[in-house]
Amino acid sequence: MSLFKSYKLYLKKSDKVISVSKARNVLDVLLEEGVVIDYACQNVFCGRCKVTVLEGMENIEAEGALERGVKAKCEYGPMDRITCKLRLKGDVTIDL
Repeated sequence: MSLFKSYKLYLKKSDKVISVSKARNVLDVLLEEGVVIDYACQNVFCGRCKVTVLEGMENIEAEGALERGVKAKCEYGPMDRITCKLRLKGDVTIDL
C-alpha cells in the first residue's frame, strides 16, 4: 500500500469531506483545510486535539502507548482518538 494513497475523512457536524493521505496526520490536514479544532502541543502530550470516531475505527492505525496513556489520563473513551497522531488506512467519519 502506498503512503500517498488518500482516504476520505468525513466531518459529520460540518458536513465536509477531506482527502487525507496515509502519510499525513489528521490534525495537520484539518488545520490546512481551515477546520477549527482545539490543539496545543501537536505531539500527543496534551490530548487537546481529540475527536470521536463515529464510523471506520477499523480504518485507523493502532494507537501507540503514549496515546493510550494520554487518553487514560484525560479519561477519553475507546472511540476517541488524538488527531496529531491519527493516521488513516481507510475512510473514517469523525464528530467535527
